[in-house]
Amino acid sequence: MGVSLKEGFSKANFFAIPICTVVAGYMGTFINVANIFLLKDPEFYNIPASEIGRVSNSIIFMGLTFQICLSLIIGYVYDLFGRRWTIGGTLLMASFTLTFLPYAAPSIPLMISLRFCMSMAFCALNSQPLIIDYVVKEFRGRAIAISNMGLIIGDLLTFVILLNITKSMNEYSKFLTFTISLASFAVTLLILIKEPLIEIRDTPKVPIL
Repeated sequence: MGVSLKEGFSKANFFAIPICTVVAGYMGTFINVANIFLLKDPEFYNIPASEIGRVSNSIIFMGLTFQICLSLIIGYVYDLFGRRWTIGGTLLMASFTLTFLPYAAPSIPLMISLRFCMSMAFCALNSQPLIIDYVVKEFRGRAIAISNMGLIIGDLLTFVILLNITKSMNEYSKFLTFTISLASFAVTLLILIKEPLIEIRDTPKVPIL
C-alpha cells in the first residue's frame, strides 16, 4: 500500500486504522436509517410522517452536540486509558447499549441517552491517533487516504449487506444482529491495536534564580 510503518508495528496494527473508519461509517449509517423506521413504526414511537424530519434532526443534533463536547477531552482519555481500551471499550459499550434502542420506545429522551453511548464511540473512532502512532511522517498522507476509504466501505457494508440481511426481521432482531456485528468489530480492534511506546525524557532543569 506504499505506507512505511514505525519500528515495532506491523501491517496487522496498521489495518486497525481503516477498520476504525469502516466501523464509524457502518454504525452511523445503520443507526440513522434504522431510527427513521423506529420513529414512524406505530408499535414503537409512532411519530407522524410530518414530524419525522424534525424529531430525527433533533435527536441527531443532540448526539452531535454531545460528541463535540467529548472531543474537547478525548485526547486526555487516550493518554489515561490508552488506544486499545478507549476505542475497543467505547465500541463494546455502544454495541451493548444500542441493543436496547427498540426497548426505549416510546421515550425519546431515553433514546437520546442510549445514542450518547454511540457518540462516545464515534468520538473515539474519529479522533484516534493511530496514524501518528504507527506511520512514518512522510507517509501519513497516504495513510489518511486509505483510512478515509473506510467510510465508504462502512456505508457499503450497511446498504449492501446488513440492511438486506435484516430486511425481513423485526426491529428487535435487526438491532441485535447489528450490535453483535459491532461487538465483533470491537474485539477485532482490541486484538489489532498496539499501544505506542512512550519515550520518557528527562525534563531539563531550570536553574532557580
